[in-house]
Amino acid sequence: MSSGAITDKGLLRKINQDSYLLIDDDKVVFGAVCDGIGGGNAGEIASMLACDELKNHYHQYAPKREDVINWLNEAVDKANDKVFIEGLNNENYRGMGTTLVGFLVIEDSSFVINVGDSRCYVIDQNDNMHLITKDHTLFNDLLAKGNMDEETISKFVTKNIISKAIGITHGIKPDIFEINNNDYQTLMLCSDGLSSYVDNDFIKDVLLTDLTIEEKCTHLVAKANENGGYDNITIVIYQR
Repeated sequence: MSSGAITDKGLLRKINQDSYLLIDDDKVVFGAVCDGIGGGNAGEIASMLACDELKNHYHQYAPKREDVINWLNEAVDKANDKVFIEGLNNENYRGMGTTLVGFLVIEDSSFVINVGDSRCYVIDQNDNMHLITKDHTLFNDLLAKGNMDEETISKFVTKNIISKAIGITHGIKPDIFEINNNDYQTLMLCSDGLSSYVDNDFIKDVLLTDLTIEEKCTHLVAKANENGGYDNITIVIYQR
């Protein structure tokens, strides 16, 4: 089992508003990717605060398998409150927020949390790649209502307008998914700087190579930049 991470500004953005967390304690692995929103430095502050709060929660309250869902909800709630309160107290950060996607590997299971449109993918034991998370976007919200098809919705909204984020309102519940550790070989978190600009087949092919995790991360970032580098790129990979 091994893990690694990378973050890159990309080619067009002036600053990197992404942050990541990776704690590998042998028996427990905790990772997260946060993609800040809000413009200026605010997005960078939001993503950093969220990751810092997740880290603090982990070190203050060690997760236990029998109470892991409550532990994850509390972790996300604390991260949300930290960003939300900082935004209220500092007018320069007013309206800032961040996506949050993360995983906790503990005993025989992996738990994935998600708020926003950063993503979690897994490679299963048959070398197939699956998207675990569901993007919290206005486009998907309208599609889920069933009143309009994708073509109609695309005339009114773009796919990258998020409808749920950390720090925007008080109180938030993440999506939580449970995966049996025997059902996958690789788990990857990423911001949309990767998922929006690099083809899924390319991502899968890289994840299935014999490269080291550091080399896989570097290769994926290079491809995103080769395809324009339009956004910040952050990746966390865990391999069993």
